[in-house]
Amino acid sequence: MRTSHVDRWFILLAVGLLPWAGCDCNDVVDSTDPWVFEDPDDVGPTDLDDTRPEDVADVVDVADIVDMADTPPDLSDTPGPLDIDGWDPENVIDEVECDEALNDRTSMAIDSEGTVWFGYHRFEGPDSDPCGRSILVLAHRRVGEEWKFRELERHRGLFAIEVIEPGRPVVVYPDLEDRQFEGWMRRRDGTFDRHVFDIKPGSVHELSGFDLTQDGRRFFVTFAPYLGSEVLLFSYDTAADNPTWTSRQSLQAENPRAAYERGLRAHPDDGVYLVHENTSIEAGDRFGIARYDKELNRWTEASYFNLENQDARPHSFAVMDDGDLCMASQWLSSLMVTCGDMQNLQREQRRFPQEALPGPTSPVSLVVGDDSTLYAAYNPRDYSMVKVAKRVAEDSWEILEVYKGKSNAVSTSIDQTGDLVMGFYTCSGPSEDCTCEGPGGSCSLKVIRESPDSL
Repeated sequence: MRTSHVDRWFILLAVGLLPWAGCDCNDVVDSTDPWVFEDPDDVGPTDLDDTRPEDVADVVDVADIVDMADTPPDLSDTPGPLDIDGWDPENVIDEVECDEALNDRTSMAIDSEGTVWFGYHRFEGPDSDPCGRSILVLAHRRVGEEWKFRELERHRGLFAIEVIEPGRPVVVYPDLEDRQFEGWMRRRDGTFDRHVFDIKPGSVHELSGFDLTQDGRRFFVTFAPYLGSEVLLFSYDTAADNPTWTSRQSLQAENPRAAYERGLRAHPDDGVYLVHENTSIEAGDRFGIARYDKELNRWTEASYFNLENQDARPHSFAVMDDGDLCMASQWLSSLMVTCGDMQNLQREQRRFPQEALPGPTSPVSLVVGDDSTLYAAYNPRDYSMVKVAKRVAEDSWEILEVYKGKSNAVSTSIDQTGDLVMGFYTCSGPSEDCTCEGPGGSCSLKVIRESPDSL
């Protein structure tokens, strides 16, 4: 579950942001400078330059949450890193302002035709406040073509992207200015439909949580009002005669918090699973997973971390083909991956004490490949590279150093060939820590593939 909650993760904690000191632009959610829309009557952006005659249709998306950690123990059961020569990055944008790169979060989805859908922010504030205003941009690249870009609307903070039908991604995010929760659905002719979810007026808060997923046919969206006692659930059936967003049964949970990155996942033949924290006495103020039954339209069960892992902070979540539920978490400031089921969430547990994480400023992104390979992509605490913890068999892992260079805001997806694809910002500068101070500092937005020759 993504959440703007994040103990003010926007204020010098901005998800994925502020890894280096010298940049003073933060993804802050509150501002005295109102967001102004040039054309309030416009139904949304279009990208007709990308229209195909055979195309027609729609789209949606969501976002995440949360907390910091401590010092890793002086232990070592971490596999040694492997240098990977076959991972080659491509530039999405060659030149990005340092303030933008160090204070943004990316989100990625890839459709069955291989089109990459990549979201990020373009900042347009004055020199005195470079991140004072930002526009959410949806970039995409069809196989064999160039990147194309479409500005959606003024937005800051968290968002998420998912896609079921080719050419029809969905983008979901809270509109903090209008205090409403929105989803933009792209039609295949390049136009967009906007949906405002049915929630109580004014319940959108900078610390509210939300998330988005799909099961191959339906989109599912959750929204958790700040300090509320329930998580709202909505679905959209793309195969229905007249598809529309529909309210489903809410999950009852006290002060529900969510995973840093992905916390809502669906199994095509099973239920929908939500990572959340519940402060009720029954849950014991711990993180866990709740299961929603799609046929019964109700939340049927919930399971929470045991006392040993009660302080673990989930970053990202994946449902395996066999139904196993896997979470990448931060435990004592370092990486931990657990897999299990609703009876035992920690049946398989692997701790990586030497893999220290930056915290909520740069969450781990967990994704499962078509061959059931589990990948956890992340930045180490010093942001010196992009790393991937890859499970090659049960309790057998490799640590891959897939990109060496100052980087942040890693997001992941699996392409139509089954390969891992990642997006991130990377910076270089006149100093080793890339503070973006002085002449020579530069950043770019990149995408890197597990097998660059596969397309």
